Amino acid sequence: MKKVLILAFAILLAVAGCNLINQETTTNGNIDLYFALKENTGLDYEQRSIVYTTAQDKYMKTLDEWVKGPSDTAKFEKSISGTVKVLDTTIEQDKLTVNFNKDFNTFGGVMHESATIAALVNTMVQFPEVNSVRITIEGKDLIAPSGNPYGYLTEIQFDPNAQGMLKNREVTLYFSDDQAINVVAEKRNINIEENATREMLIKTLVEEMIKGPESTDLFPTIPKEARVNSVVVLGERATIDFSEEMVTKHSRGAAGEDMTLTSIANTVTEVEGIREVVLTLNGKPLNIEHAIIDSNNPLFRAEDRILKK
Repeated sequence: MKKVLILAFAILLAVAGCNLINQETTTNGNIDLYFALKENTGLDYEQRSIVYTTAQDKYMKTLDEWVKGPSDTAKFEKSISGTVKVLDTTIEQDKLTVNFNKDFNTFGGVMHESATIAALVNTMVQFPEVNSVRITIEGKDLIAPSGNPYGYLTEIQFDPNAQGMLKNREVTLYFSDDQAINVVAEKRNINIEENATREMLIKTLVEEMIKGPESTDLFPTIPKEARVNSVVVLGERATIDFSEEMVTKHSRGAAGEDMTLTSIANTVTEVEGIREVVLTLNGKPLNIEHAIIDSNNPLFRAEDRILKK
């Protein structure tokens, strides 16, 4: 009898051990869900808690909560129909694709569409590993009013008073090669208003540079802590004002500084009509260890420094 009891106890322990091994670790987390304010006058967020096991589960739980809509219906619009379903999500590197059923693609006008898409994108890029979001409807790209796919969208500064619709646009950025001798072009898709000013475009380009290259063969040239305070365009000259981190967080050294200046000059002169670039730091000439960049010493495009692949 004692042997039977010991055997039964051993079996129970084995079963319990298997369950512990197979049990997935759960995580409790707070997430920000972005929604359109009443009358689509802007965006704001409310916080909610989810429990998830994997990254895929985290995305799905977040999207399910977002589709349910806001708790504060006096403050927010209920932009999504109750019949909308999230079919699946996939992520490649830092690019997340969210696949909905066809009921997602039913908008009550341009402003409703813009606010809904901005709210979705901003909700999902809150996760550090997600840089951009692509929306598909049953496997096919969501088409913008322009007739083109939205493609991958980064964080959106939703402005209901904007004169133009968001447009997915391919741009060229320049980063350092592994020798810090030449710069290399990298294509990237950004979302920006169709009628964006040159100032808006340049600010977006430099902010994309701050995020760093997508290719592992290239290297960033602007400190990730730096911020663009403002951009002013007068004729063929663009003046970009940076926060102090442009200098205080810079790795310094002649080669590093050269890569920073060359990459910025070549990136900004990709904008039509821009030939000269002046850099300032909180309104004063950018004075780094090996150069002073002011109105008398602007940067020019350096075609000979672009490494052709």
